[in-house]
Amino acid sequence: MNYWSKSTLSIYRYLETMSKTIDKIVLNVGKNSNSSELQRYQTTYFQASKIIELIERKRKMINLKVACEQALNKIPLQSRKILMLFYIDGVKGDFIAQLLGISLRTFFRQKLKALKEFSEALERMGFNLNFFNPVINFLVFNLIMSFKPTTEIILLFFIKYNMNLKKKL
Repeated sequence: MNYWSKSTLSIYRYLETMSKTIDKIVLNVGKNSNSSELQRYQTTYFQASKIIELIERKRKMINLKVACEQALNKIPLQSRKILMLFYIDGVKGDFIAQLLGISLRTFFRQKLKALKEFSEALERMGFNLNFFNPVINFLVFNLIMSFKPTTEIILLFFIKYNMNLKKKL
């Protein structure tokens, strides 16, 4: 479960941006629904389906964000600080160690402990691999697609991602 904890915390910082992007897409689909160019190729049913699909994506992102925040609130303050600074804010480990007045080695030990506490908090809340497997795959794919990568980059990522997943499980 530690693997999913890291992924959840790493993706957390992008959830708001991804959510806003979905809002813009939904707005554009709605605005352009009467466009004569679009009506030739897309039915109202297709456009409504697209909006429903996008709203479902946003719902998953919000659920993940809420689960992450609730789990962070259930762990000790020092652990919460370490995880938020490192994974969410992207602060380097040596700076966090200096900020907290601890050695770098102690920081890494406390980070591992914090990840375990976070993972256990998620599990106590009922979030397990059955929840995270499809959600994280979905969010990672959307995150990659938001950068408009080439097909080769997408394939290489998923090959590496799935190999890492098999090693962890």
